[in-house]
Amino acid sequence: AKKNSAQNIMQQISLAQTEEYSMTGEYFLSEAGGTCVATSNSSNNIETALFQGTDVIPSEIDFNFCIAGTTSNYTILAENGSGCVLTLPRNGSVDKSGCP
Repeated sequence: AKKNSAQNIMQQISLAQTEEYSMTGEYFLSEAGGTCVATSNSSNNIETALFQGTDVIPSEIDFNFCIAGTTSNYTILAENGSGCVLTLPRNGSVDKSGCP
């Protein structure tokens, strides 16, 4: 159930990124480059930047989120701290292979 919640939030972040890009011409990134570290801090920054501070990432799902990439391409990562990493590339679908 928590994994499904994390995937739903990833889709919400992806939609918000589309909106962000249409307004600013750039995607929001936690870290520039190929990867990022998902923390409660990076999750809060996503909420602030893309959701006007709305609490779209509840702490009880035990996943943190971050966004890696460039201003024109991104990948959303969700990590639960127990070896489960979900990834969602721009225009792709959630990759669950990193989540046993």
